This record gives sequence, C-alpha cells and structure tokens, in this order.
Amino acid sequence: MRSRNVIISLFFVLSLFVWLCMKISFEPQKKRLFNRNLSKVEYSEFALCLMNCHRITANDITYVLRNGDVINKTADENKQPCPPYVISGKTKTGFGITIFVIQCGRTTKISRCYRNAFTMDCECRDDHVLPVSFIKTGTDAFLD
Repeated sequence: MRSRNVIISLFFVLSLFVWLCMKISFEPQKKRLFNRNLSKVEYSEFALCLMNCHRITANDITYVLRNGDVINKTADENKQPCPPYVISGKTKTGFGITIFVIQCGRTTKISRCYRNAFTMDCECRDDHVLPVSFIKTGTDAFLD
C-alpha cells in the first residue's frame, strides 16, 4: 500500500512539473507597456498644426491616450531608449483618432495625430523629420 501511494504522489508531482514547464515555455514575452499615467505631455509643432487642421483638442488626445488601443508597429522597441507607440481610439464625441507617441521616462511627446476617416488635406509640414540616409551617414548630402 505504501509503494502505491509513493507512485501516485510521484506521478502527481511529475505531471505538475510538466504542466508548469509547458505553461512557462508557451507564455508570451513581456512587452514594454505604454505608461497611461500622463505626468507631462509635449506636442510637436507638426502635431499642433495637425490638431488644428483636424479639429482635435488636447482633451481628445488625453482621452485616447488613457483609453485607446496600443498598436505596436516598431520591431525593435526594446532596443530604443524612448520607444515609439501608435495609439488608436475613439474620443468621447465618437470620432476615431490615431496618435503617434514617443515616451521617454515620464514625458510623453505627441509627434503626429490624425483623425480617422477625415479627407480634408492639411498644409502642415514636419521640418524635423530627416531622411533615414541622412541620419545614418550624418553628412550634408541634402545641402547644396
């Protein structure tokens, strides 16, 4: 009778161990989370121009940042010190907006924001975006 109890206990412990190993191996890796506790929000000039053009208020931006869905389109966000995020959601009034955000520490910088399904063209220009080749080489290839 004792050997039977030992075998049953051993089988139970081994099955628990196998279940735990499978649970750990199939668990997705932890992702860097978007901090929804906004202590400092900064807007780029391009974002302010787009907000004016698309009739988006700062309250709309704050609401979507706190309640919207985080869409990660960057592949190597864990390698960057300040990861970029794309957040999409609906405002209290019901229209959808997409916000491009860079979060660094406690500062959240809005780089771009668009109202979904809005067809009016805006004449906003983002002068701070440099071509990728310019950033990599650091040369003045675009200056005459």
